[in-house]
Amino acid sequence: MKGFLLNIASAIFILLLLACGGAKKVMVSSADISRAENNGTLEQLYQKVGRTIEESSGSSKKDAQSIQSQIVNRIVATYQNNVADKLSDKTAQGLVTRQNLNLTLSDIRSMKKWDQNAYANTKQQIEEQLSLTNVAIDKANQSAKVNESQLDISLKFLEKASLLAGENENETTHYQEVRKSSLETLSKDGRTAFERRMFNIAIQKANTGLAIDAGNIQFESLLAQAETSLFQQKFDEALQNGKPEVAYSALLDVADKPIMLQIKKKMGSNILLLANYFAGNAQEAYLKGDFYLAYNEFLRGRDIQNKLSASNKGFIQEKAFLDLLKKETLKDKSNFGKNYALLQVIKEFDDNYPTLNEALLTDIEKINARSTTKIAISPFSEVTSANSVVASVGRRIASKLEKILFSGLKDEILVVTDISKADSQDYSGPHYQINGEVLQAAIETNRSQARRSKNVQTGINKVETEEYVKWKKRSKGDAPVRYLESAIMEDIILSLEHIRKLAVVELDYKIISPVSQKVLVTNNLNKESNFKGTTTQEFQKGMFLQEYVQADLPSDIKIMDNLATEISVELGEKLTSYLTGIEKAFFSKSTKSLGKGEKLASIELLANAIVIDTQKSVKTDASDTNKKEIKANEAWLIELKKQVLEFI
Repeated sequence: MKGFLLNIASAIFILLLLACGGAKKVMVSSADISRAENNGTLEQLYQKVGRTIEESSGSSKKDAQSIQSQIVNRIVATYQNNVADKLSDKTAQGLVTRQNLNLTLSDIRSMKKWDQNAYANTKQQIEEQLSLTNVAIDKANQSAKVNESQLDISLKFLEKASLLAGENENETTHYQEVRKSSLETLSKDGRTAFERRMFNIAIQKANTGLAIDAGNIQFESLLAQAETSLFQQKFDEALQNGKPEVAYSALLDVADKPIMLQIKKKMGSNILLLANYFAGNAQEAYLKGDFYLAYNEFLRGRDIQNKLSASNKGFIQEKAFLDLLKKETLKDKSNFGKNYALLQVIKEFDDNYPTLNEALLTDIEKINARSTTKIAISPFSEVTSANSVVASVGRRIASKLEKILFSGLKDEILVVTDISKADSQDYSGPHYQINGEVLQAAIETNRSQARRSKNVQTGINKVETEEYVKWKKRSKGDAPVRYLESAIMEDIILSLEHIRKLAVVELDYKIISPVSQKVLVTNNLNKESNFKGTTTQEFQKGMFLQEYVQADLPSDIKIMDNLATEISVELGEKLTSYLTGIEKAFFSKSTKSLGKGEKLASIELLANAIVIDTQKSVKTDASDTNKKEIKANEAWLIELKKQVLEFI
């Protein structure tokens, strides 16, 4: 009976809902709208909600209208997003193609029924972009007309207009037609010019064709043939007219081009005749005593052989030339720089010349020995002190400085115990004497007594517990804790000694030239250090014991040794900065000597600069000391060879 009454009540409630429009309540959520947006079915959803609105009333109708408004907003936003994507798809010129813009305008026509204001704004955006694109297309077409005489440039502007217009547009069709006809004309005109031996015109046509169509095999072939033929024409005419320099210049123009392979096959033997011609010129030159001209003529001949990848390089005439240079090295063996330069010339032509490497290494060793900077460190003067540690700090600094310089500039300076006055005419390296004077050196120790209170445990106080006393009377069961223990704390006084050590060293140093006794550099260095420590005296009371603690301070010897190290390191850095780069000083002296007409001095000094510079980059094979890769400064070495060949 109860169930029957419940069913009657439910039926009445449903009838009331239907009467109020509740049965047409819209069941569309935000998720449904998003799903429709992703699927592209927003318009269908809009229509479905529209039917619900027609069939609903009251609050249900208002809800449906609100949902329908949300759908409209989503539809409009979809249009706007699509337009934004289209407008961001720009060409290399930073503009959207006209074709895409027109398609986009067509796509948004149906947007008008959803939101006229949004449609108008979006349309305006597209039309503004379209205007910019059209202006750019017009400018490109105008530039193409202006540059019609320069076909490749004109076509680039037509291509730009084509890209801005888009596929299958009039500009694209026009560009493709003009490009095709231009390439055909260029190919035809280029071949005609080549057949008429008008090689420059053929080359110009081929280059224009490649500028339009990079990698075009026909134009590449035409260019190679025309350049090869033009070279052959220039080369043959130059030889026929007795102008070998012009022929050599023509070879240099094509040496690095791909056609050189074809030239080698076609004209290799003829070009080698030019190399032999230069070798003959070289022979005539050295027989007349002009060794520098002979050197340059041989280099030209060798250069031609290298460009032709000749298997056997060199000329018969070189042997006598090199023998004359070697003979020149025997005239005065004390001129190490001159002989070094001549041997470098020989090495350039024949690395296997008899005894060459041995003689070259000997001269390098001699030049290195004479040009090396020599330094003598005089004993540094000391301060008078009863403390032997303080009185010996100068010797410590000098000894450490010597080791620092020897280690840091091992290949650039020679540390000696005595230095003789250098002869200004023997091309020696600089000689320096390092003098030092300890202006002050001292260690002061200050001690002060002090006392410090401290609360410490001196014993233990024990009191029997009540539980233990009671247990003791009856002696039954396990014994409880017998004592309660507490620490006996007392204030004590500890005796302390504060110790402070202050150490100071001041050094005056000078760099002196033994030749002139001139002071080149003078300066002072100051170093000081502070150390603090506390000594605690032994003390005992009860169970407390304070052991004797010595202050943790370095000894006087260690303090002075550390200061000597600091000063020697800083002084070593200053001296290293002053002493490095001597090769540049030699080069400067060489230039000055050459300006004064002192040619031999210039050669010897320049050789010093080159050997020192080489010393920094030489690579030695430990298995064979004769195998050394000599890497001299190329510019200096070229100048040295020039000077020595003009000198002899």
